[in-house]
Amino acid sequence: ALTKAFGSRLVQELQNALAEGGPALAINVCKDVAPQIASELSRSSGARVSRTSSRYRNPANAPEPWQQAVLVEFSRQMSGKDSDQPPEFFAPGDADTPTRYARAIPTGSMCLLCHGKNLPDEVTGLLEAEYPFDRAVGYEPGELRGAFSVSWPLGGEQRADR
Repeated sequence: ALTKAFGSRLVQELQNALAEGGPALAINVCKDVAPQIASELSRSSGARVSRTSSRYRNPANAPEPWQQAVLVEFSRQMSGKDSDQPPEFFAPGDADTPTRYARAIPTGSMCLLCHGKNLPDEVTGLLEAEYPFDRAVGYEPGELRGAFSVSWPLGGEQRADR
C-alpha cells in the first residue's frame, strides 16, 4: 500500500507539473515533492519509505547494499520481458534485520522526458545545473528506472503493508 500510494501521488504530481510547465517543472517535482511524499508516508506508517536507483540522480537516493542487490535482480527479471506487473521483493525481518519491501519502477513514457536518451536542451541545462553528477539519463522504455523501497524498524510493528 505504501509504495502504491507513493507511486500514485508522484505520477499525479508529475502529470500536473508537465501540464503546467513541462519537463522543467517535472524536474522540481522529483527533486522537491517526491522526498516530501516519502517523508509523509514514513511518518504516517512508522516505516522508512524511499526511492532508489542504481543510476541515481540525487546521491541521497543511492541504494543501500540490500537495495542494490534487489535492483540487480529486478533488472534481470525485467530484461527483455514485457509485464504489466513490476517485480517485487519482500523479506520478513528478524531480531537483526528489518522487514524490507521493494517494488520496481519501470521507465515509462513520462520518465523518458527527463531520463531518456534525447533530452531537450532546456532539460539538459537544468539537469546539469541541479545535478552535475547525474547518472539517471539514457533510459529506454520499460527498462528498470529504480525502485520504491520500504523498511520497517527493528522491534517496531513489522507489517507487510506494500
